[in-house]
Formats: sequence, structure tokens, C-alpha cells
Amino acid sequence: IMAINFGSGVGQVIQTVQNTSNLTSGVAAVAGSPVATGLTTQIYPKQTGSDFIITVAGFNLHNNASATNRGTKLFIYAQVNGSGSYSNVLNNKAVASHITVSWVDFPGEFTVYCPNSAVSYTAGQYINFEPFYQRGDNNSTNTNYFHHTGGSGNGIQCQTIIQEVAS
Repeated sequence: IMAINFGSGVGQVIQTVQNTSNLTSGVAAVAGSPVATGLTTQIYPKQTGSDFIITVAGFNLHNNASATNRGTKLFIYAQVNGSGSYSNVLNNKAVASHITVSWVDFPGEFTVYCPNSAVSYTAGQYINFEPFYQRGDNNSTNTNYFHHTGGSGNGIQCQTIIQEVAS
């Protein structure tokens, strides 16, 4: 994990935290409701009341219409100070995929703006951010993939970047 510190003032990036995970196997589940990926990135906010911009990139979504796995929904969840359950920072999906052809792996990347009202923390606490995923609309109960190694192989570098922004 790497942290970069910047300036202060409304709209200024206060710090950036980056985490890289080496995905050596698939991340998959029968996901009727949002499921954790296990790719957690932690940030210790420099001030209270900050907003956060979270980017996750470097995973390979997999959809297969022949197996009625036509789409995947992606979310960002947060947990404060390692206690309590994770909660969706948007109260909805961040992005979703949908295909009508057979067997496709494609690069995944998404960014979420998390306003300070979505995560309640106090000075000295940390926040864990984690991507979650769920099967898309009109999918069966077959396996859903946040990261698939079938066509793209293993050893993919998935990065999560969190920017704390003064609000």
C-alpha cells in the first residue's frame, strides 16, 4: 500500500492510497446478492468529513450468455474501524455489464464518488473499502465472476486507488 499526501482546502486531494493485489485465481460465486471480493483497501482519513473517490481496475469480468450468466453488477462497500458490517456507499450498483453473446472476458474498471454522508467516521478511525459483485439482471443461479482467469490467465494486477478529498 502506498500513500501520497497533497494539500488542503475544499475540493483538494488530501491523500491518495493505492493497493495492488495479484489475482492468481478467479474471484467467483453464485451471487444472488452482493458478495465481497476480498480485495480490501484501508485508508486512515487525515480529516473528518472528507469525500472519497475510489477506483478499482485490473480485473477481468466474465459473462457467458450460453450459461445464462449475462451480466455482473459492481458495487463499493465500506466498513469503519473494522467493526460492524460493510455497507454499500451508493445504495445501488456502481456499474453493470450485460452481453447477449457467448463467453466473453473483458477488462474491468470503475470509479465511485463516495460523499462524506455515505461513511460515518471520527478522527483516528480507518475505513475499509471493498468492491462487491452480484449477478446481473436476467441471470440464472450459475457462477458469476468478478475476476475470471479462463481466457486471460492468472497473475493480473488489480489496483484499488482511494483519494481523500476535502469537502
